[in-house]
Amino acid sequence: MHPSRVAILGTGLIGASVGLALKALRPTTQVVGYDASGDHLRRAQQVKAIDRRASLRDALADANLVILSTPVGAMKSLFEEIGPLLPVDALVMDTGSTKARVLEWAAQLLPDGVRFVGGHPMAGKTDIGPDAADAKLFQGAVWCLVPLPTAPRDAIDDAVRVVESLGALSDSDPQMFADIARTNRDNLVRRLDLYVDELLALREAIAADAPDLKERFEKARALHADWLAGRAQGQTAEAGENPLPSTRSMLTGSLFGRFGRDR
Repeated sequence: MHPSRVAILGTGLIGASVGLALKALRPTTQVVGYDASGDHLRRAQQVKAIDRRASLRDALADANLVILSTPVGAMKSLFEEIGPLLPVDALVMDTGSTKARVLEWAAQLLPDGVRFVGGHPMAGKTDIGPDAADAKLFQGAVWCLVPLPTAPRDAIDDAVRVVESLGALSDSDPQMFADIARTNRDNLVRRLDLYVDELLALREAIAADAPDLKERFEKARALHADWLAGRAQGQTAEAGENPLPSTRSMLTGSLFGRFGRDR
């Protein structure tokens, strides 16, 4: 995804660093900022993290990428405000440090069809605020992506591309894994059940020295690949459902997958 118009809601260290990184990557990208703190907003423009300041409505108008970078405690009310204003096809990402409540609020308060993918960049500095922003803040850093169960595959793929463009890699975090497992419980249990059934059938074939073992193994391998893609044993994701685990799944390193490239 190469966003042409980005709205950054919250222009502190993380939000302003995202703006600087995006501008360094594609100088023609228009980055518009909104912040409840007028001082943060002015300073973000001074350090060229945003092209201009705007009201919330103006910032969101025609945005194809929206970054929510406010404190987690402020996100519920922000979701309520932006819901009616979001462009239909915009990708919405947050950078909050905890995810369970953020995902709950997003599911409750954002309109159906909004492409929301939560996240948490494991990056920061001792200094805070837009004056400390750095275009290279996310280089080689861990960035966990946490999609809603209803997030379409293209939203996840676009979020991955955004993270990659900022220079981050991903890894697992035990507490965040627990939060994701709770908020994606039914989907994960169903996918795991399918995979367990596949392994048990292959185990029985091996134990019985089945004459068609090679064919069974090839079938199991194909099913495994399909399971990683969310299509195991003919099961396709229901309309609007996020087919987790996916190719970027816990079987390839973590539930979040490795969204970045080795550098």
